[in-house]
Amino acid sequence: MKHLNPARMALLTFALLLGSLGTARAEEPNVRLVSARLQTLCGSVACNRLVGSVEVKNLAYEKQVAIAYTTGDGQWTEVAAGYVSGADNGYESWFFSRDLPTGATVRFAVRYTVLGQTYWDNNAGTDYVLGGANAPESILGAANVKLERAAYEYSRAGPHVIGYLVLKNLASVKDVKVVYTTDNWATVQEKAASFHSDVANSGGGLERWIFALPMYA
Repeated sequence: MKHLNPARMALLTFALLLGSLGTARAEEPNVRLVSARLQTLCGSVACNRLVGSVEVKNLAYEKQVAIAYTTGDGQWTEVAAGYVSGADNGYESWFFSRDLPTGATVRFAVRYTVLGQTYWDNNAGTDYVLGGANAPESILGAANVKLERAAYEYSRAGPHVIGYLVLKNLASVKDVKVVYTTDNWATVQEKAASFHSDVANSGGGLERWIFALPMYA
């Protein structure tokens, strides 16, 4: 299996569709965690990497977005998030990444400072928690569905892109599809995803789904 790289991703673009899973929020916060997960990188110095995405309201050009985290040693550390792009409805998308010790449980919150004011997304005062024996390895905040990983796989049936999605279990009946293109959306194709497993330690609130996209010449 070969993981997707930027050159390959230029050939394949896809979107995620969940039927009948729309949710409405009564108010739009100034900062919100979209998703976060722990990547396993045992070839690096640190075996775990915390990665995630955040959305903030674009209230001013000058702003600071950071993740405050602790791994249980009583000390809190901040790592700056990086700007990605403008998002819908006046929001901006930011990304964060931090290497962590092997097997660490990380507790974190999102800080947004702008116009002399500081706003937090700390999961309603309880902080977000990932890793360890009792915490999930993925979190979905504002997002209902997120691509977890995808890779090219070659077999006798031909090349495929095999991928995994993490989504909120908002209803027992759901329709999960991947809409994808190999020609910059001049044409589109659609492929249904299949249930794979519950996300460990999510209390049944998160599910992992799998999809396979044929990449024919």
